[in-house]
Amino acid sequence: MFKTILKGMNKVEESIIIALLGAMTIAAFLQVVGRYASLPFISWLEEILRYSFVLVTLFAGAVAVRKKAHQGVGILVNLLPKRFQIYVNFWSNSVSIIVCMALAVISFRLVVKIQAIHQVTPSLGLPVWLISSALPIGFGLMLLYFSILLAQDISAFIKKKES
Repeated sequence: MFKTILKGMNKVEESIIIALLGAMTIAAFLQVVGRYASLPFISWLEEILRYSFVLVTLFAGAVAVRKKAHQGVGILVNLLPKRFQIYVNFWSNSVSIIVCMALAVISFRLVVKIQAIHQVTPSLGLPVWLISSALPIGFGLMLLYFSILLAQDISAFIKKKES
């Protein structure tokens, strides 16, 4: 059942990323055309691009963690003997969990503070807390996926000890 939920989440994440990238492409095109035609609607397009970029970055970060595409040091880890790779991956995922947990908590507190002051975006008039809520959601997803990777590392370590 847990795997079914994760598969559903994966499809939702990737669909959001695809939709946002499409919207960003259209907004960027309209913004360029609008500048040349001196159209007055450019300011809200810039906001859409800015907020969409933040959302895509956070969701893509979570997808990268899930697909194990997040570690640039993977090449160096693969050069290590197999017995050390498990420890390095365990350490890396553990530190990543701590960082994502801290960022999720800090960003959640930030969203609560922003919600309390009722700030809205200049052009679209959207509540800023709504857009800022992408931070704790994105870091929470990364935390979930790093936790799954850590559990897989622990499982691999136990299997290695048994054999």
